[in-house]
Amino acid sequence: IEQSDGVSFDINALTIESAAEKVPDNIIQLSKFLTEVIIPKFISEDVGTGKHIIDGSTIVKEMHSRGINVRYLGHIYKTIEADQNMTVQKKAFLVSVESEIISRSFKVIVRTKKLGVEEFLSQLNLLLGLRENEGEFDLLYEEITQKSKEKFNFEPQHPTKDQRILILRSVQKAFGITLFARDYANSTDMITINDISSLSPVIKYPFTEN
Repeated sequence: IEQSDGVSFDINALTIESAAEKVPDNIIQLSKFLTEVIIPKFISEDVGTGKHIIDGSTIVKEMHSRGINVRYLGHIYKTIEADQNMTVQKKAFLVSVESEIISRSFKVIVRTKKLGVEEFLSQLNLLLGLRENEGEFDLLYEEITQKSKEKFNFEPQHPTKDQRILILRSVQKAFGITLFARDYANSTDMITINDISSLSPVIKYPFTEN
């Protein structure tokens, strides 16, 4: 990073305050700097040397600390996946990244449709494999895949049981949901409104889309 040319940019570029009609050249330079310098350094430090499994929330926090937008999750996944030296740590990291992409895409769908609690839980149980309906699942996952392509340029595979708790934790945090303690990772019982201990609504700024 120290040997790279410095890149400066307008903090309002591509926001609602921006008057630009096209992507400014310095934003393109910044994106290139991220993908060629910052992200590879992030991967080498946080993935290659990791000794424990971390969840999507921790990954995103580390990305933000380096100035990497969450939309680069798909790029990070593809970069690691293309690595010929695939390790157990990298495989675990990929599972966490994919789970975070799935949960964030699901979050956008729920907020866009403004689902009530009961319908939200119904869709969440469907996603987690706790409610079985192949037709409904296919429709839901088609929407998730579309949102994932739009926001992360990535097409996730169908989630496995091993990803259940990662997705659930991310969704809980996004919507401010606290559940009573039980073994959700291995349970076959659907999550109901009686499992909710508390709700703490997460307020987003009105100009954000996520």
